Amino acid sequence: MTAADGPWQTAALCAQSDPEMWFSETDYYRAAAICRTCPVLAECAEETARDEAGRVPAYIQGVRAGLLPGARRRAAATATAA
Repeated sequence: MTAADGPWQTAALCAQSDPEMWFSETDYYRAAAICRTCPVLAECAEETARDEAGRVPAYIQGVRAGLLPGARRRAAATATAA
């Protein structure tokens, strides 16, 4: 988290957890389960979509908005096609 983060980030469960878990392939599913119960999941999903729009797939990493990278890429492709 940085000084530019908004107030919703302080309520995020990931901000209260080991940051390595969100990028460790061995912890992806555990991180995603925590993420899906987060009180600011909707805000995170919106920011994730904005942040990853147009990004090269190889640079989309980690668990964000309760989704693994492949699921986020598929969701973005579906949203773009709609």
